[in-house]
Amino acid sequence: MKSNIRKRALFLLLCLSLFTTASVTRANAVSFYAATLHGVNGHAPSFVFSDGTFAETTFIGNIDSAEPMAVMPCGANCNGTYYGLLAKEGVPYKLVTVDWPAGQTTDVVSLSSDYPAFFDMAYSYATEKLYAALNGEEGTTAIYEIDKTDGTYAKVADLGVKARAIDFSFDGTLYVLNTVPYNSDYGEVNALVLTSYDSSFTLKEAKQVFSEWDPYVGIYDNGTYNTISMEFDHAKKILYYTQTDSRQQYAYAIDVKEGNRLSESVMLGSDPSNTQNFDAVSLYIPFIAPDGGANSATEVTDLKAVADPAGAQKVTLTWTNPTVNFIGEALTGLYSIRVYRESIGDENLLTEIKEGVAVGGEMTWTDESSLEGNNTYVVVPCRIAGEKGLSAKVSVFTGFDVPGPVEGIVLNLVPEGIKITWQKPATTKNGGVLDESTLRYTLVRMPDELTVATDIAENEFIDSSPLPSWQKYSYEITPRTAAGEGEPSTGWADIYAGPPFTAPFETTFDDYDANQQWASFNENNDNFNGYFDSYSGKFSISAVYYDEDAIKTLNTWIISPTINLTSGRYKVTVESYIDKADFANSFDIVYGTGQTVEQQTKQIGSFSYVSTIDAQVDSAMAVVDIPADGEYNFSVHMTADKILDDYDKCGLGIGYFKIEPVGDDPQRGEEVIVGDKTQASIWNVLSPVDAYTSSRNQMIYTRKMLGLRKGDIVKKISYLGYNMNEAPVTGTLKGWIGSAGQNGFENSNISPIALDQLKPFFDGGYSMPVVGEKNEEGYVTAELCGKVFEFPLAEPYVYDGKNIVLAYESAVPSTDSDFGFLSVMEDIDATILQGITLRSWAPDYAATGWNPILVLEVERAPVEKYNVTGTVISTKDERIEGAVVTVSYGSETFEAETDATGRFTMEVTGVQDVYDVTIVKEGYTTSTDTFSYIGEDVDLGDVKLTSCSGIDNVVYDADGNGEIKVYNLSGRLIKDVKISEADELDLHLERGVYIINGVKKIVE
Repeated sequence: MKSNIRKRALFLLLCLSLFTTASVTRANAVSFYAATLHGVNGHAPSFVFSDGTFAETTFIGNIDSAEPMAVMPCGANCNGTYYGLLAKEGVPYKLVTVDWPAGQTTDVVSLSSDYPAFFDMAYSYATEKLYAALNGEEGTTAIYEIDKTDGTYAKVADLGVKARAIDFSFDGTLYVLNTVPYNSDYGEVNALVLTSYDSSFTLKEAKQVFSEWDPYVGIYDNGTYNTISMEFDHAKKILYYTQTDSRQQYAYAIDVKEGNRLSESVMLGSDPSNTQNFDAVSLYIPFIAPDGGANSATEVTDLKAVADPAGAQKVTLTWTNPTVNFIGEALTGLYSIRVYRESIGDENLLTEIKEGVAVGGEMTWTDESSLEGNNTYVVVPCRIAGEKGLSAKVSVFTGFDVPGPVEGIVLNLVPEGIKITWQKPATTKNGGVLDESTLRYTLVRMPDELTVATDIAENEFIDSSPLPSWQKYSYEITPRTAAGEGEPSTGWADIYAGPPFTAPFETTFDDYDANQQWASFNENNDNFNGYFDSYSGKFSISAVYYDEDAIKTLNTWIISPTINLTSGRYKVTVESYIDKADFANSFDIVYGTGQTVEQQTKQIGSFSYVSTIDAQVDSAMAVVDIPADGEYNFSVHMTADKILDDYDKCGLGIGYFKIEPVGDDPQRGEEVIVGDKTQASIWNVLSPVDAYTSSRNQMIYTRKMLGLRKGDIVKKISYLGYNMNEAPVTGTLKGWIGSAGQNGFENSNISPIALDQLKPFFDGGYSMPVVGEKNEEGYVTAELCGKVFEFPLAEPYVYDGKNIVLAYESAVPSTDSDFGFLSVMEDIDATILQGITLRSWAPDYAATGWNPILVLEVERAPVEKYNVTGTVISTKDERIEGAVVTVSYGSETFEAETDATGRFTMEVTGVQDVYDVTIVKEGYTTSTDTFSYIGEDVDLGDVKLTSCSGIDNVVYDADGNGEIKVYNLSGRLIKDVKISEADELDLHLERGVYIINGVKKIVE
């Protein structure tokens, strides 16, 4: 039925559900209908339907399509005809009848603007009259009789309480939900009371509603966010009500005899922070009074419908006959049982069973000519001839049905490829029979959308088709029978796979997807389970507290993905990490031909490092001669005898792995790359002065970050930061500078450079001046910082065009000093940088970590001018006009555009070094390459671009807007379509051939 009307309206959609148990045949489900006070998800206030479960709520239609602001705050089922009040902004304007299954209203009468704002309506089967409730100024509720033909009303009773909702039981008793103050353990609350009145509206009794857990049920008044609506299920003698508390809607049932609240279930809008509260009003449970009134038989029970398992058009019904009449008195006999199709009516009568119809007897009847598809049966007991009792309804699907999704999908790597296994569908779309004789499957590999198998009957398949790249794959499996095609399902199963890698191959373990390429095994099942930690960039073993007796030998493996190698010599580099001082990390480097421990058969190096400080990083190197071309896997086998000492603990890890060819030079693979062995090999990139006493730090600034030219002379190095101490911070410092290689040091998990390969530039004491201020929030920001370190180089450093490494060894007085270094170039005061010829810094997260901002004072190298020429053509040797050619060196760029012949010429200013060249043309893939300038003009010759066809990736802005670019087969842009949050888009393409998502499409 109904609920309180609101003075203001929010318009959100409610998808209503109530808590009843639905069997497979739906015989016991209770159908609920309701109106909503608000609208969401594109609907105005609406009619909704639920067939007994929360998951099956259905939108029926808007309450009044001509009035999007209209709501139906209250209504009542008058023995099969539902009457309701429509209102706008709290004012009723129309009395209507509602066809609930169709969601349509029929006008009864228009109402004047002063018509009372009744908050609830109810129908009495005892008096066959419609009533409404209205709260008066005195704070109590009055009951009015409503004329169903013209909407006129007359007051018939004062209840003496303020009602929240009303409804009549079948015998004419009026039930009212109201509240009274109640002293609970949490203070005074408003507790629900179920108050009853006889058919003349005389008070009978008031019962406090209680639950299984509490002697009261509280109502929390919070203005408009509290709505109650209730309706009797007359067949089951249960009173249902919905309630909105704190923007959550609940549904409950009450045993009116005891006042016991029976059950509870949270409805939609379960997020208390959601301002879209879901208010269900005008609750309606379909019911028509039986022919014989109170003496009529109640409905049959345990009604079930079973379709023929072989798919024939046959349904068997079973049920138990009733034993009591509508008011609970024992039946003395039954005349017959009627079975209807769809609904009660002589035209729908299938059979009337008169033989063997006993009170409480179990019965069976078979429909030998059921309809194909859904079948609904209505079973009606008759106490005497011509008197129909309460009906029971059941639905079932007959015949072969469309298959449901497959289940139990499992993916495994096998030598032939990826093996997919699955189980046949356990369900069908409508609950019908699965035709296994015609059951077939189609498999599509995702995300590359490759159909790998079509119409196979088996429940397993090996995908041997080439994998485009190493990534996560899944398979959409679509079942099909003669009845139709089911929905595809991946079963949430996925697997990482891809083609073999080639050398050089390296990983820093800081990429989650890349880490899935590796396998790990805890061979002795001890307590030390390692894991790939993409945040720290390590395979970590986090030790935990155990006593001495519980310690086992560490026996853990990590095994690389497959690497395709040609015969020859290779160098394998592994980085070891030890969390604390005075612990050991021992491991072997092994290789074999498979990603299992048993397949790792050849040891190529054994290493053990003992830490002298916390967070120690060491690098191990081994050389291996691969005897023949083939596919190999490499592993690190951690074999420390003991990693715990009493109740102490330490974490161990592997932070870097690389295999690279070293050619025929027998010495190249044996060079020492772990740094100065006289002291611990420590590499940190957080600051030039670390918290550890006598620590070594190395920071790498890549060639692109620096923006220098080869031959530039670095004269002074400075750092930006702050010192908020009362006095300068002093200490000693040694500094080295050198080259890190053209392509080296592009990640943060690498070996430090040996100090004898670097050039000293400072050795002595330093004094960090007091620099910086704090803002109103107490933080030191970039614009309040200054220079805290300045190092004039005793001997200028000539830049060689490669990456620069800076190494420091320091002794600082305290880790508590309030000083720091800038690593993000934001809002720095320009006065700090005045007079500096060149400034350079790492981006806010450089590939080498959080490097501090570096300021260099530089004398620029002399430059030369030269010409760069070339011709841009397609793979079909067609000359491309309008291609943009960019030559870059550090932070300097030079640009030209091709003419009608595809030719370009540009003048470049620079030094003799390696330059980057990029060529961009819409409709073609971008070309990137390098060239070397050695003192004469450079001709790049013919540069070929590959045309792209199909649809570009779609890029959305913050408002969900974007564009799609469509190319024809020759790469010409033929459509540039703006989009806005659209799932489908009509491109209005002309006749021709196109590539859409990699599939050729012919538009005729």
